[in-house]
Amino acid sequence: MVTTKVKNRLNSQASNKPEFGLDTLRIRVVGITPLLMNNPANMKGSTTAAARKKTESSSPEQEVAAKCYRDEEGHFAVPNQSLCIALIHAAELLKLRIGTGKFAPAVANLLMDGMFPDHEVQWAKLVEPKTGKALTEYEVDTRRGVNPSTNGGVLINRPKFFPWCATFSLRIDSGNSDLSSILSSHLPEIITAAGVQVGILDGRAYVKTSGKRRPGLWFGKFRGEVVD
Repeated sequence: MVTTKVKNRLNSQASNKPEFGLDTLRIRVVGITPLLMNNPANMKGSTTAAARKKTESSSPEQEVAAKCYRDEEGHFAVPNQSLCIALIHAAELLKLRIGTGKFAPAVANLLMDGMFPDHEVQWAKLVEPKTGKALTEYEVDTRRGVNPSTNGGVLINRPKFFPWCATFSLRIDSGNSDLSSILSSHLPEIITAAGVQVGILDGRAYVKTSGKRRPGLWFGKFRGEVVD
């Protein structure tokens, strides 16, 4: 839920209607299904042939280690952008509207992560939900996939985390006049839909490519709430 303190602080800023401003919205999420990672950074600069040769010569453990997301301190972490995307897709799924327009673009306009990299927290560290200690281990998840180049079957190895928890610090445009409406009525609903119907990272329930939705899996689902 949105706490009264957070709502009052941001609604006050929105009602003052400054031309532009940034504030931080912190959302804590707790996984209800395992989280799969597949960091694309390990594929940079590799040709298809080179990537295939590297995969064939590597053990599943070595392949999976390269697919982990880590923050600046080396902890397992999730990019803030992944939650931003989930919230936008959730607003689309709910078919919410603001005035005569769609709500999803308004949500996208509020989320400023990626536009100010020098001022934002770019990672949400993965921790154990009960203790808050950083996660240090994962399982190797191996399942059948399809090579998009050949349409042939391949085995895909990825790191899998469960249980997991993370607190995201999202930068938002506090001068946007739509902010008070979102916080007062729709944000809890959007967070719930993002956690149950969308998910984050690989194997998530909602996948959209080239403007079209395609069936996903069940990974990366969560319960979430706004925290001070």
